Amino acid sequence: MKNLYLGIYTLCVLLFVSCKPNTQSNIFSAGRDNNIITIDLDKSNECTELLYSSYFKEPKTIILETTENCLIKRIHGIEIFNENIYIHDDKMKRLFVFDMNGKYKYEIGKPGAGPGEYVELSDFSIDREKNVIYLWDEAKKNAMKFDLNTNEFISSIHIPEIKGQSYSFLYKNDRFYINSTTEHQESDKYLLNEIDCNNGQIIQRHLPAASYNKNWNVPLRISNSNFYSKSNQSSQYIEMFSDTIVSITDDGILASYAVVSDLLTPQKVVDEINQEFYTTGGKIDLMPLYVKGYIYQICHFMDTDKYIYFQFTKGTDVQHSFFHKENGNIETSLILKNDYIVPNNYIHTNLVYNNEKGVLTILNTEQLTRFIKYLSEDKINKELDKYEQLIKLDEDSNPVLFYHEYK
Repeated sequence: MKNLYLGIYTLCVLLFVSCKPNTQSNIFSAGRDNNIITIDLDKSNECTELLYSSYFKEPKTIILETTENCLIKRIHGIEIFNENIYIHDDKMKRLFVFDMNGKYKYEIGKPGAGPGEYVELSDFSIDREKNVIYLWDEAKKNAMKFDLNTNEFISSIHIPEIKGQSYSFLYKNDRFYINSTTEHQESDKYLLNEIDCNNGQIIQRHLPAASYNKNWNVPLRISNSNFYSKSNQSSQYIEMFSDTIVSITDDGILASYAVVSDLLTPQKVVDEINQEFYTTGGKIDLMPLYVKGYIYQICHFMDTDKYIYFQFTKGTDVQHSFFHKENGNIETSLILKNDYIVPNNYIHTNLVYNNEKGVLTILNTEQLTRFIKYLSEDKINKELDKYEQLIKLDEDSNPVLFYHEYK
């Protein structure tokens, strides 16, 4: 534990050290008075289950319309803006738009090689002041700009300096923030690129893999973007083996939160996985993490006025954690039950989006079979709004969203 705290302290000390000050930041830009919130998982109260009703108000149900034009296979990212829901399906490689009642409206962009078309739609981000949306095409390394009023393609910004795979994208304050990974062993690896959105030039490279992510920079995608709370004034970013969540703010990239535990994956283990990847030509063996029950992959990060929520993986188990800001208490559990939906049974609904007012959770298509079974057995809460519509769902229906305001 002492070594972990020492590592975080060293990280903070290095904030202002820069190897190549014109283009690269050795760690990240942060104010000298920046205070990192430390979350010690070894001091957490391990609960049998955590309940939505402890943190969120009753949900508003959003049943996404199901038509042949908008069949959703796997949701990778969601944003809500101007009473519209923007849904990125990374399996279908499409960006759908629904209204807040779940009615399908239209699609932004389409696959192809022409203007306004993409080869590999990897992520998207909204400029809420100028009412435009950017779609990131990883294959062409293009950020495509669309007018949200007309859904018309405006322009495309090519960013050739982004190397390797780059599947997480954020627009903020006339900057693009794009991650980058590589299949090659390099000593000079930076994980996050800050781009001028007007000319596509790299302003600065942040977060060296060696010090921020235990030298891990392998292209291994997760089920969502590495960016969280995209719509908030401060957005967060975290990598697979890092213990530090950074915030992208008006003042730059700040180290804001640090997770500590004796079970965080050691550098030696990451080195061994790295070495096998490079010597076998691409094999990724995470078995050492499973066997020892190491902690990695902090994700689905959410910061509210009262608490901080995130998921992390321990061995093979995904766990949920709530850090209470007022008293510093931490609660963790394998189960986060949406008891508003199924009071006496468990059905998994993932937190996929949050803003200043609340959080959006999703009942994925793979969960619909169990949900429909519970409906037939009268186990679903009949007080849910749109209950009469829910009982009409079938296994081919689109996912269902539940929006909860914070308590």
